[in-house]
Amino acid sequence: MISNLIYIILEYVPGGIFYDLCQAAGGLGEQGGRYFMGQLLDAVSYMHNKHVVHRDLKPENILVGDNLNLVVADFGYATYKKINKLQEYCGTKVYMAPEITE
Repeated sequence: MISNLIYIILEYVPGGIFYDLCQAAGGLGEQGGRYFMGQLLDAVSYMHNKHVVHRDLKPENILVGDNLNLVVADFGYATYKKINKLQEYCGTKVYMAPEITE
């Protein structure tokens, strides 16, 4: 028997990656964009209220669940400590604002 193991149990999200959905659909259109952006704004607002900064939010880190509900994933760069004093830039460079990467 092995002791002192830590298990991580994650929700199964059947729809795949949001990036793939966008590519397969060839775009979302105005109505689709509004639908998904509303969900993303709700998710970011929730994280903000919990004092969590994701720091790598991009289509590849968003999963598509049942009924096209989005699930934010990959909190590898996320932090909740001293978020008002963050100075280190991390995440995926191609999604960063140009003034950050210069």
